[in-house]
Amino acid sequence: MVSVCCYLLGSCTAHLFNCISEHARHVCFYFDYAAISLYSVGAAIAYRQYVFPNEMIGGWYYSLFHYIAAFNSVVCTTMACTSRFGNREILKKILRLSAFAYPYVFDSIPLVIRLTSCHSNDCWDESYELHARQFFLAFITASFFASHFPECIAPGMFDVIGHSHQLFHICGALATNTQLNALMLDMENRREFFEQHDAMPTFFSSLGLFGIVIIMNLIIVAIFSYFRKYPLVFKEMTGSALYRIASSAQLFALNNNNNKKSL
Repeated sequence: MVSVCCYLLGSCTAHLFNCISEHARHVCFYFDYAAISLYSVGAAIAYRQYVFPNEMIGGWYYSLFHYIAAFNSVVCTTMACTSRFGNREILKKILRLSAFAYPYVFDSIPLVIRLTSCHSNDCWDESYELHARQFFLAFITASFFASHFPECIAPGMFDVIGHSHQLFHICGALATNTQLNALMLDMENRREFFEQHDAMPTFFSSLGLFGIVIIMNLIIVAIFSYFRKYPLVFKEMTGSALYRIASSAQLFALNNNNNKKSL
């Protein structure tokens, strides 16, 4: 729940304050990306606790799952922040989409195994339908983000209401709500099993790990926001800024020449 509130608040804040300045726009969306990556860690912690298939409890994958998810979160934030720089929009879009898709796919592996390895009515759980619906909504969410539908077929008609990014956030929130409801059902229905198998959460597998990831993501946001000498990012940003300055100077000179000819 904490991670869900963080990512929804981060998105709202970014869209509210990004118009202050160009630098503020970048910083706002850095925090947005960091909040989304925190959500991936929160989902991984909840999945490890309530969603894992019974036969995978206690194995090496179960033991390392949340730590790998924490590492993925740091990679996700770095990739997403890096995607804000560059001249080719398609590459930036691919990098950003990959940064969010990769943690989601990793987090979903145990859930997919659980859903696909149980076909009989004896082991079917009431949360399965919600988990399947969450996958469908997540697919629709990613489709709106990648396709820019419907404004791609009717430019100008959806500038204020109904454009793809609004639909992306709506479907994302619906997917998250469905995911939470499924997790709460799993928490209630599988509690006895986890208690019997000594699989209860610890501080360092839940809140402690989440706090460490928050600190790491804040450091990444600070690096991208303030340390201009950070390689691979600010070098390109400086080049883009110089290109804009040079283009503005050329345009100013061209206008002066035209004015002189007119006189």
